[in-house]
Amino acid sequence: CQDHRCGLDAVPRDNTAVTGAELGGALGISILGSIGAAVYRSGVANGLPQGIPAEAAHAARDTLGGAVAVAGQLPGGMGTELLDVAQRSFVQGMHLVAAISAVVAVVVAIVGLTVFRHVPAGQGSPHEEQFREEKQGASVIELGIEEEGSAA
Repeated sequence: CQDHRCGLDAVPRDNTAVTGAELGGALGISILGSIGAAVYRSGVANGLPQGIPAEAAHAARDTLGGAVAVAGQLPGGMGTELLDVAQRSFVQGMHLVAAISAVVAVVVAIVGLTVFRHVPAGQGSPHEEQFREEKQGASVIELGIEEEGSAA
């Protein structure tokens, strides 16, 4: 990007924090969800009971809901065994995702404390004053337009 604004530079300053939070949330959900799904699918694929039909195995590997639906249609103890494998795999995926999230949160907290330990509480960014002045100027202009409209 040379003459035009790119990335977060293209976002107005007052929306940058919101945009960053939304991006972080979306990335976190997609990455952690992919990890949880991979653990689930792997666990189900490795623990399928012998003799399960191919269509039922495919549905069970896709989602926990698919496994529950298929388990009710299987004969004998095969459905119960499939349901047990699917539930265990799902919980293992959730445990791994929760552990990863906890580690990331602790690491981010430690990095934040380390990086910002010398910044006094309540001290804003160097651009904060300029941002306040810009916002204040916009409010004055907006009020002027409203007053002109109401006087007419």
